[in-house]
Amino acid sequence: MAWASITGTKIQDASGNLLAHGEISFQPTDGKGNPIPALAASGGLMIEASSAAITTGVIASGYQVSPSGESAPLNLNYTVTITDCTTGASVVLVGVTVPDGGINFDTFDPSLQLPTIPQVLVTPVTSSTPLPSGTTATTNGVDDNTAKVATDAFVLAQAASANPLVDGSVSVGTSTRFARADHVHPIISASALTTGNLPIAQIPTGGSSSTYLRGDGNWGTPTGAGNVTGPSSSVAGDYAIFSSTTGEVIADGGQPTMRNRIINGDMRIDQRNSGGSVTPTTTGTYLVDRWVYQLSQASKFTIGQNYDALTPPVGFTNYLGFSAAGATVGSGDYFSVGQFIEGLNVADLAWGTANAQSITLSFWTRSSLTGTFGGSIRNGAANRSYPFTYTIGTADTWTKISVTIAGDTTGTWATDNTSGLEVFFGLGVGSNLSGTAGSWAAANCLSATGAVSVVASSGNRWYVTAVQLEAGTVATPFERRLYGLELALAQRYYYRRVSTGTADYIGMLQAQSSSSPFGTVFDLPVEMRTSPTVNISSPTHVSAYNATGTSGAAFTGAASWQASTRSLAIGGGFTGGSGLVAGNASVIYFNSASGWIDASAEL
Repeated sequence: MAWASITGTKIQDASGNLLAHGEISFQPTDGKGNPIPALAASGGLMIEASSAAITTGVIASGYQVSPSGESAPLNLNYTVTITDCTTGASVVLVGVTVPDGGINFDTFDPSLQLPTIPQVLVTPVTSSTPLPSGTTATTNGVDDNTAKVATDAFVLAQAASANPLVDGSVSVGTSTRFARADHVHPIISASALTTGNLPIAQIPTGGSSSTYLRGDGNWGTPTGAGNVTGPSSSVAGDYAIFSSTTGEVIADGGQPTMRNRIINGDMRIDQRNSGGSVTPTTTGTYLVDRWVYQLSQASKFTIGQNYDALTPPVGFTNYLGFSAAGATVGSGDYFSVGQFIEGLNVADLAWGTANAQSITLSFWTRSSLTGTFGGSIRNGAANRSYPFTYTIGTADTWTKISVTIAGDTTGTWATDNTSGLEVFFGLGVGSNLSGTAGSWAAANCLSATGAVSVVASSGNRWYVTAVQLEAGTVATPFERRLYGLELALAQRYYYRRVSTGTADYIGMLQAQSSSSPFGTVFDLPVEMRTSPTVNISSPTHVSAYNATGTSGAAFTGAASWQASTRSLAIGGGFTGGSGLVAGNASVIYFNSASGWIDASAEL
């Protein structure tokens, strides 16, 4: 293959005159514009960079390059530069293909073959192309960054000399100056926040925050009522998210899940009564799950989930309501509702030691009465207690209460599966079981001295929901656990298997006679606190099928239950049935929609 000739006799400078003294160069490139180093080709040709002089518009005779067709595997083309050696200005043609017949620059029009590639660029003066003596290179004017072919050297834009704008309206802007590397943006004073509760703050362990995030992105120090607080569960230096209106902690790095030691604090689980109301006659009556009512006089309160059908506080759907029948409270009388918390669930509080942690009790409450109400924190032995008070200032209005209590450094506080810590709300408590609010006492107290007595008059009302007891000195938002999880937590202490109809299968047993089966009835959904006490609505609510599928008479005799923490079994005593065959399988079932079997391991 032959060399391709590069010719031209009319090469002009920027003024349109024949170029007096110049140079043309060809740099081989691949299809991506990357330079190709010197490379031997077939027929004695070389693919390499080369150049030729231009004098009075004429390219030096005999200038040749390797044609692009020689480069099949390389996709060879050229970057062609024509330089005016007098002024230093140059023209660059990118991606030029050299045909076998060469190029005559008198007729060559690169735009015909390269419609999408920029063909002319202006390069600044460099040390390799010095300006002639006495020539001054100029720059673009202020805010002029347009590219142009010129005989003078210039830069494409100019650095800004004005200060940045502050607090202006949002705008794309029109300036073509660029910012310097040391350009400094000012504080935006119009939106900088210097006081008040803010969404984000850095907090120490408990107490008021020492710093907060300002609107300008800097940390500042809160002033006055603008201080925000964090829970004692926080780790010093953690960041917390606060309500911008109340300052309440929403979440922080040290705020764990499962922090609420109360189970069913929002009163939504009611296995025993399914939302119905009760009028207790004996002390120790359980209401909604985990909440127990204690009394010294029978039938003085009617109590139920969502009693009176009020609208609960925002974010909640259930509450526990009390309606008083009226009673005179003697010195030894008591009416209270509370929850016994298992010692395993409060062991970390280290009560009874020098490391005892503070706790915070929070809840929403409402009453037809106003004034100072009372309650108490007590140990399982009922010989250490801390009476507390809270105020309802407006009748028939939901009020959020928060009470912080220093941990007890003395006394005995169980850390096993017995009662470790007990919470009570007094609804009418005599002087023998009341004490001075705000301090620990070696006594059995259910409320504070002088507290409002809800039971005193018929028709008085009291309601409660969203009860939370947590470690620390700040009441965090109520911890709403998934329903299935909350139900499982409650079923550790109480489980009720309720009939769903008149043929609700309970379990498969073995007949020990023609009228009595025995064996495991069913496994419990969670492991209970201890082996439970089992009750049944009535033996007559249960019948049995024999191995052939024939149903016999309902049972009449009470079962002899054998219960473990994981299952319920019948060891005998379920008598009065019929049609069973000793040694054969037997399936027991509820024959009544009113049937139920429950297992209680309450504290």
